[in-house]
Amino acid sequence: SMLTYGINRQFLANSLLGVISQRLIRRLCARCRMSVNVDDIPGFLEDASDWVPRGQNANLYLPVGCEYCLEGYDQLTCIPEILKVEGRLRRAIADQVDFDRLEGIARDSGLWTFQTSAKIRLATGVTTVEELVRAIPAEELHPARDLPCSPVREGLDEHATECAVVEENVAS
Repeated sequence: SMLTYGINRQFLANSLLGVISQRLIRRLCARCRMSVNVDDIPGFLEDASDWVPRGQNANLYLPVGCEYCLEGYDQLTCIPEILKVEGRLRRAIADQVDFDRLEGIARDSGLWTFQTSAKIRLATGVTTVEELVRAIPAEELHPARDLPCSPVREGLDEHATECAVVEENVAS
């Protein structure tokens, strides 16, 4: 943090416009990704449905691999976390509010979290749960309890995960 370098808190509060953090993730290849039915998971990605294009259902996808991408991913994209600093949050920074209260104020002020970005990237078929867990620290995804499973794929066939619900849906 800038405070570590001895920056005056009042100066920081008045000059800070926003904070952006991002993690790079691999994007699924649209040519070969495989859709996984998530209808059996009640409420899964429901809060991301506003961000899914009309006519498209929120769904999970798995990497397959084709002559274009080889491993099921074709490019990199980002998962952003965005905080606009204004009003109440600016005053809280200047007043030396403790971290937990500051975080609550940030969320109330419209903090765009890694969790929100991750849900949108999943719901729109941009990436996989496995890729999100690889790229984003667990504590950042902690509130995302609706991620359906552990995506560890070691020792499994190329289209499987350890999630029973996803396994059933891949098979059908």
